[in-house]
Amino acid sequence: MEIARIRLLEAVGLPLAELKRRGFAPVLRSTSIDYKKPLQLGDSVETELWISSLSRIAATMQIRFYRDGRELVASGFQKGLFVSLKTERPYRLSPQEYALFESYLRETADSDREAQATV
Repeated sequence: MEIARIRLLEAVGLPLAELKRRGFAPVLRSTSIDYKKPLQLGDSVETELWISSLSRIAATMQIRFYRDGRELVASGFQKGLFVSLKTERPYRLSPQEYALFESYLRETADSDREAQATV
């Protein structure tokens, strides 16, 4: 989940170094995962990640894990809060920062997986 989340940040144009430069970071509040099929340590999976809820201070990301690119083996979500690195208090995204995340905002995954952030 962490790798997919970092790749989403890179895809929207806010890699970790840029977030640090801007003075904020996403901090996880909760994580949940449901396993549908067994996975073994070292198994290769493809992920599908999208933002299902977005405000100026928080976001919820949904994720699906696929084996061999087609078999759904797990799904989950993460809730996060944008936090100022200086004050450690909630950080409000600027309209421009919000717009970067907005292109990944969906209530549910589209049937066309290529429209998702596949990482």
